[in-house]
Amino acid sequence: MLSPPRSGAHRGVSALTLVLLALVAVSTTDAASTCATDCAQTACSVGCDEGELRDAVAKANDCAGNAGWRGRTITVDAGAPPCTIAMRNDVAAANAYPNSSCANDPEAYALCLTNDGIRIRGGNATFEYVGAAPCRQCVDECPAPQPALFTLHGNGNALEDFTYRYFPEGLHVRTGNGHTIARVTNDRICEDALTLDATAGVGNTVADSTFAGNQPADPGHVCLLPNDAAGLCGTDKALQLNGGGVTVVHNTITTISQPVHAQAGEHVLLGNTSTGSPSDDNLCQSYTVTGPAKVTMASNVIDHCKFGVRVDGGALVIADGNIVTNPWVAAFDVRAAGRLRGAGNRLKTRAAGFTTVSSVQLGLVVARNDGRARIDLGGGDFAGLSVEDGLPCASGGACSIGGNRFCSSGRGAQVDVWNVTDCPCLNQLCGGALGNCTSGSCAPLAADGTCEGSGGGGASIGARDNCFRSDGGALAVVRDAGASTTATGGAAECAPDACDF
Repeated sequence: MLSPPRSGAHRGVSALTLVLLALVAVSTTDAASTCATDCAQTACSVGCDEGELRDAVAKANDCAGNAGWRGRTITVDAGAPPCTIAMRNDVAAANAYPNSSCANDPEAYALCLTNDGIRIRGGNATFEYVGAAPCRQCVDECPAPQPALFTLHGNGNALEDFTYRYFPEGLHVRTGNGHTIARVTNDRICEDALTLDATAGVGNTVADSTFAGNQPADPGHVCLLPNDAAGLCGTDKALQLNGGGVTVVHNTITTISQPVHAQAGEHVLLGNTSTGSPSDDNLCQSYTVTGPAKVTMASNVIDHCKFGVRVDGGALVIADGNIVTNPWVAAFDVRAAGRLRGAGNRLKTRAAGFTTVSSVQLGLVVARNDGRARIDLGGGDFAGLSVEDGLPCASGGACSIGGNRFCSSGRGAQVDVWNVTDCPCLNQLCGGALGNCTSGSCAPLAADGTCEGSGGGGASIGARDNCFRSDGGALAVVRDAGASTTATGGAAECAPDACDF
């Protein structure tokens, strides 16, 4: 708001100028916060100012437990074109507005929603971090402080309609159920754009949002790589899911190594689109599911990602109706004791075939490095058992009905299913670093697809009742040395147009 003029300042100023100044003052006043301490207030607005937003969040948090509270929508009056809000998110800002942050969170200075039913509508404003903490990716946990933009506690809170950039920890869902994050954009990612913490609840949603990695920093900003060298912003992960439950639906997550990494909890990924690079096999690695996580994937489109979907540890992935095109190494890559069940997926190699840069197992479906992996792409695993509940398919086990399309039509060696798993040192020099080696041995890949000095053992794979594009060769190309543990019964030639996707 304009300060009142000094005595005598009107001398020589026209009446029109005074009117314009008055209008500006009124406009500025109108944009100021309307958020009150009255807990019955259900909607209010704030201007493009960190202090006003903090004050509004603090007032909403202060109403926790109040009998008149019915939730509150706080809208940023961002104007047209939408404003950019400089956010310090530091100790001074947090202390200036008590109860706007959660001091016990690692993201100590983030705006923290602790009451229930708080909705922040950003009005398409851009929140830009201008504090002192670096925008960096770390090998392990980054040292404190690591400010986020928002952290969510309580239940049923929402963050909507804004862009955010350069926040070291992005957005965090810490506790509570039923939170929603919708129509947000992060194109300058530091560590992760969004994290669902191990303490998070269930019923959360991330929808209709855009997350873009490998973007150059703007002038005045620096993004640091794990070695602390300056580099592109967002080379690691977009969404990190450490627990709880979230539905990730209709998002665009592009040019980042791991669009989603789920390592615990139960999650649904529905109708998302991810694209890597036609020239860089490492720009997009995979949707990665590890540990005890269970993830259901349906109707996602994944293009030019190195491993497509990677299942590791004891994770379970149920994948139905996804499209995975142009993978450099694999469309589905299952490691350790990972489990995969899938039906109706469309898998298609690059026109150039699989990469010749990496000497790893490659194919549209790969069981990699561990015979404990179990894959059901039709009729259960090799023994006809459900990979989910262990029951025989014939006795009501939860099994795939098949219907997957294996479209192997690129140049070079085409493999539909690679099932040679005892190759612990692939892609490593025999005298080099440990890398993938688990016991210090070295078993490089032999010309026949087995490992030198090994029996070529495989995982338990069922891929029955699917169609394959043979292009005049074998109907289903399976690399399964030694005693076969891959079943492809009911294989059929794909219809001429079945691979037009």
